[in-house]
This record gives sequence, structure tokens and C-alpha cells, in this order.
Amino acid sequence: MDVQLMTTEPPTSDIHVCHAGPCRARGAEAVLVEIEELVSAVNGKCNVHQIGCLRYCSEAPNAVVVPRG
Repeated sequence: MDVQLMTTEPPTSDIHVCHAGPCRARGAEAVLVEIEELVSAVNGKCNVHQIGCLRYCSEAPNAVVVPRG
């Protein structure tokens, strides 16, 4: 599920939340929901995406912020 907030300005960043096995098992869905709620609460100018493995399975769950520009 990708969430795109409607703003008058283009997004300034993308937040990718891993949903591969270890991250999913350690709460990635809750992390995704929390980030979506926080971004929405502050009218954030970013997109939130669930993606595949970020290759840091031992530190799961994982997310990364990728600035645009």
C-alpha cells in the first residue's frame, strides 16, 4: 500500500518501510501505520511506501527516508 498525501507542493522525501519476512515478523506493519499517522498529523510533504528487503534483517523492523531533490 502506498500513501500519497495531497499537498500543493510536491513531496520532499519518500519513506520506505521494509515488509520482508524478518521486518514483518518484528512489527513492520505497526511501524508503517505509525509513520503514516505521524506524516498525516503534521501535513508532511512525503510519500510513505512499503517495500522489500533493505538488507538489515538483524535490526528489523527497518525504514529509510530518501530525500528528493
